[in-house]
Amino acid sequence: MTFSPNLLADLLQMWHYEFVQHAFEAGTIIAVIAGITGYFVVLRRSAFTAHAFSEIGFAGAAGAVLLGLPPIAGLLMGSTLGGLAIAALGRRAANRDTQIGIVLAFALGLGLLFISLYNGYASEAYSILFGEITGISGGATASYTYDPFGQQATATVGSTTTSYLYDGINSDDNVVQEQSGGSPTANLLTGAPGQIFQFTTPSGTNSSLLTSRLGTTMALASSAGAITTSYSYTPSGAVTASGASSPNTFEYDATQNTGTGLYAMGERSYNPSTGTFMSQDPTGFNSGTDLYQFTNDDPIDFNDPTGCGSDRDFCVSTGTLLGALALTGLFLVGFLAFSFIAPVAFAALALGDFLGILGLGIGTGLGLGGFLGNWVANSPGTCPE
Repeated sequence: MTFSPNLLADLLQMWHYEFVQHAFEAGTIIAVIAGITGYFVVLRRSAFTAHAFSEIGFAGAAGAVLLGLPPIAGLLMGSTLGGLAIAALGRRAANRDTQIGIVLAFALGLGLLFISLYNGYASEAYSILFGEITGISGGATASYTYDPFGQQATATVGSTTTSYLYDGINSDDNVVQEQSGGSPTANLLTGAPGQIFQFTTPSGTNSSLLTSRLGTTMALASSAGAITTSYSYTPSGAVTASGASSPNTFEYDATQNTGTGLYAMGERSYNPSTGTFMSQDPTGFNSGTDLYQFTNDDPIDFNDPTGCGSDRDFCVSTGTLLGALALTGLFLVGFLAFSFIAPVAFAALALGDFLGILGLGIGTGLGLGGFLGNWVANSPGTCPE
């Protein structure tokens, strides 16, 4: 997203992102609970105890991860046992901090032991250690294979594996059939790259894709012409479907919703929650200095189904450069022709005048030519949308 001097407009734009909404909801709930419990913590002079429980819970979470149990369950169990241990060491106020410190040091050591025994990266346990309980989610496990042409051959999400057949060997060629276990699950009628006209299930049910000018599926229509499913999107592509359920996965910018919260866009995966790609642009800096950006932060006007940077970006850049070079070259040709037509006047020029005219002409040619080239490239129908 892009920011402006209007703070309210920026906040409203941020609110379109689902993860921002969840962050505000979780933050509000935590703030209310912390405000209520904090009063009693201060009243009983137990601030150090409250602080220690977050680290003590880390040991329980790490133990749960080691045993293959939910980390939150381990957090609750570890905190409960830590509270009982602190209580068992005595209630004298003079020794309270010492008791808490002993239990805290033991719990942290135990947590590190569990982490060292775990064969992997215990991200959920580390999240609890640093207070990111609300950031933990189950997520989806996915794996992919690719053919020699760089196209996605299979996608396994959870326990479901889908394989794909394409109408060509390029990264932006369309999927024409989806298969599961070697049997077709969907056939697609396609056109140019990014154009999908119809989706047909094995039972023979046809659904026509009604799209925007950039290829985003806005609705599905039955063979009788009735709208069966509608789609709405945030500016960055997070989708909400309404109406009859459909096996169609081709949604935003005519690209495939993988079921993991990401879109498969040619060479890369796109995250609609952040409005950025998950990996760097394989073409380098052709589309700008931000290698993760999507359509120069303008998904309303442009798309990028190949994941290699917007074709329009390259077209506009090329048009601007060609315009600058063309006008500059025209000036140099005219300057050279003048030297032949009026050699006496040309020879009478002082060196400073000669260099001044040459520099002014080249500068004007580059600047004015670049402006005209950019204007032509941005004209409707010149460069791809």
